[in-house]
Amino acid sequence: MRYASVAIRSAAWCGILAPTAVLIGLEVYPPYDQRIQTTISVAMIITGFLIIMYQALRFERDPLLGRMFTLSGDKLSLGSAFSTLWPKLIAAAVILIPVFFPDIQTWIFNMIRSINSLQ
Repeated sequence: MRYASVAIRSAAWCGILAPTAVLIGLEVYPPYDQRIQTTISVAMIITGFLIIMYQALRFERDPLLGRMFTLSGDKLSLGSAFSTLWPKLIAAAVILIPVFFPDIQTWIFNMIRSINSLQ
């Protein structure tokens, strides 16, 4: 059962990394239909993260598999669900923020420069 969960998780992460590679490639060489490829890639990334989160919560609540993930077995509280999902949410933010906000790096650099000028 553990190997099956690892296989599902690995397939979902590969399903996230492939559209991420496409998004990186779009920055290097913009194709003809960049908007539709970006939309499809973002949809695939969001779907992959939702599948990973659903799978993690489902396995944590499972009566047989829950004991592999938590000490309390199949009792999943809100705090333990958040501790299960926070690395995945951070990974999603790191991947999707530059896509949705392409000028965020310039904004952060200007903010840091303005803070340094106050000193």
